[in-house]
Amino acid sequence: MTAGPGRDPFAADEKRALDALRLAWADAYDIGRDHGTWTATSKDAGHRTFTGDTPAALNAEIRTDPARQGTP
Repeated sequence: MTAGPGRDPFAADEKRALDALRLAWADAYDIGRDHGTWTATSKDAGHRTFTGDTPAALNAEIRTDPARQGTP
């Protein structure tokens, strides 16, 4: 599956979405899904938790983490 204009790269099945999020963020966050909510908890001392209703929403929330300053 390729992402194009108007396509959500996480629109595939949940396992693929989880794999994609973990590939992108596993070095800094524990990524999971529980009761329909996607979660990411930072692995640093702050243990900040981010949530989203969809994988794309979680990805967007992680990108707002101020601790990520200086990272893509």
